[in-house]
Amino acid sequence: MSHIEQIPIFVINLARSTARMKILDESASGSSVTLTRIEAVDGRTVPQSEWVDVDVAKFQRHNGRELLPGEYGCYRSHIRALEAFLESNQPYGIVLEDDVRLDDRFLGRVEAMIEAVADFDVIKLMNHRAVGFVHLLSTEKGDALGRTCFGPQGSAAAYLVSRDGAQKMLQQLRVMDLPWDVAMERYWRIDLDLLSARSNILEFSELRAESEITIDYQGSKFGPIRRLQTFLSRTREHFGRFFHSAAGRRDKQLSAVHPDAKSGPRNLQSIVAGIAIMLFISAIWMESDVYRYAGVFLAVGALFNYFRKEVWTYSRAYIGYAGLFCLFWALYAGCRLAYDIIVHPERGSGSAEGIYMFSLFYPALGYALWRYCRRPFPVVVSAIAISLVALIASTNFPEMLDGFQKESIAHNNTIHAANACGFILIFAICFADHVSVKTGQSIMLKIALLLLALAVGTLAMWNILTLGSKGVWMSIFVVLPFLALSMLLREVSGKRGLSARSIGLAIAVLIAGAMGVWAFMPQLQLRASGAVAIISSLLESTLSGVGPVAVIETFAVSPDVPTSLRERLQLWSSALAIWQEHPWFGAGVGWRSIWDASTVLHAKQYNIFHNGYLEILVRYGVTGLAAYAVMLGFAMRKVYCAAQSGLVGRSTFVCYSAAVLFFLLGNLTNSNIRLAIGESFLWFAVGFGFYCSYLLQERGIERPKSWI
Repeated sequence: MSHIEQIPIFVINLARSTARMKILDESASGSSVTLTRIEAVDGRTVPQSEWVDVDVAKFQRHNGRELLPGEYGCYRSHIRALEAFLESNQPYGIVLEDDVRLDDRFLGRVEAMIEAVADFDVIKLMNHRAVGFVHLLSTEKGDALGRTCFGPQGSAAAYLVSRDGAQKMLQQLRVMDLPWDVAMERYWRIDLDLLSARSNILEFSELRAESEITIDYQGSKFGPIRRLQTFLSRTREHFGRFFHSAAGRRDKQLSAVHPDAKSGPRNLQSIVAGIAIMLFISAIWMESDVYRYAGVFLAVGALFNYFRKEVWTYSRAYIGYAGLFCLFWALYAGCRLAYDIIVHPERGSGSAEGIYMFSLFYPALGYALWRYCRRPFPVVVSAIAISLVALIASTNFPEMLDGFQKESIAHNNTIHAANACGFILIFAICFADHVSVKTGQSIMLKIALLLLALAVGTLAMWNILTLGSKGVWMSIFVVLPFLALSMLLREVSGKRGLSARSIGLAIAVLIAGAMGVWAFMPQLQLRASGAVAIISSLLESTLSGVGPVAVIETFAVSPDVPTSLRERLQLWSSALAIWQEHPWFGAGVGWRSIWDASTVLHAKQYNIFHNGYLEILVRYGVTGLAAYAVMLGFAMRKVYCAAQSGLVGRSTFVCYSAAVLFFLLGNLTNSNIRLAIGESFLWFAVGFGFYCSYLLQERGIERPKSWI
């Protein structure tokens, strides 16, 4: 039995349109098909208060006019037809409107389409136009199938649909916000494998002109101002149609092109990507700009593969609105930099102004991680092993044994080295947490990895205590309890509940931190007691009602404040004065001319504020700080969702959130966002968020809201 002998044909027909149904029945007489009539919904008889599954406000925004009753009825009628098809349990079905007629060639042409491309979702059999047609394949009967670069094509009078296609349309198009013929064509939005016949394979009947849907489009249109949003929406739709039509057919499953970790990409790609990732995070081992070249290499490599191959097979991950936001911020920062340099060259510029355009590479880095790092555990083990070697090589053991290290071998100064050790400590603790629950490992390997983590964590903590950075001490003493609590909460919220292992590890983290503080308490008191007292006074004065800016200005000139803290307060006071003059969008990269004119003591000696938030506020104002909050917030959410879905290890989000907290706290007393360590961390943190977003897309857990 052929496909055509089994295929049901559903005809949408109003009860009063008997003449139309009669013509269609006559055209089908003598053939082997049976027409199943679907009672059409007469939208003019349904009060608007009784409309269901329709977003009227969204329809008005997208179409620039009122939703007409006939359109509502047509939409609901097609939903009925698809539901009836699914109830038939047949693999394919045809939906017709009642203003067409069949002919002798119709059945054979449809059968040839099914044989030519059996994995389709929908094939449109009739269209009003086919402008910019992209030919993809031809059937044995000579019908060309493809897509059009321009549209909409119009008409939903006849289409062939598979069961998968019907289920997708019922799921994605249940709520009406566009006319049915327009909505079903937006295949790039609803993950629909849709093709169109270049030439209609049916003809309209002579009653087509006598439309049962009375439509006064001109009378229902809004004014020009109100239609502006419609113009923007349709422009985006045109770009989406053109882009995806030019890209060819999309594979049915994203995982077909991007297999899971068991199959993985080719070994050479994995090795090269692993080396590049090590170089990208190398700032925690040795301070340099190598991470920039490695990050660009990863991003460009991923984009090259994307545009060379994946975009044309129509199988890709989507960056979504968050990705567009990252690109927009990079463009904004670049234009702001160019404007200040070209229009106001006399103002000059600060240093490292280009780092604020790195968001250009955030989505691409995530894509590189997703595309090439399909087996992350070996990369993580390599990173922890390199950390041990780097710590041994860079630690000044004689000075460490004396109590404090006066300089760093691998970093520009001891503050930067302490920051690097803070990230390594968090990494080592969470690595031990992950290894302790990871299955499929031998006992000996597990013990070896745990000892490796213990060695790295111990040496990192010892370095933090002896490198003498008070800001890092403050940050790590907050992060360690947070880390322990996060591990406990993760276990409590999990299905298995609190375990002895999780309790033991959390207690070990707290005990290790407490022992380190106790062992170095005399040195800590010697170096930090004055700073702690001043910070307490600052908080007390601020809470008593005195503005924080006024408090900082007062302490900035006080001889009772330790020199290092007094200089920081002077820098903050001068930076806050610049920001207050340009609160929303900042002073741009020309802030340096204002800085040089400052009368605050010592301000001119520095080009860095020792506060990461002030670095952004001075240049880009509250807008800039909000932009980075949005990017980091997006990444945090995606990592959390991926961890909850089991796509990354259970310890991943704990490690990620602890590292982010450490980074944010460190920026209170140091310009970490402008250090190689901080720059690469922020780049990696947001990029890892995109990596998790692509994982969620791959498994069908989330679908982005942007077509790009």
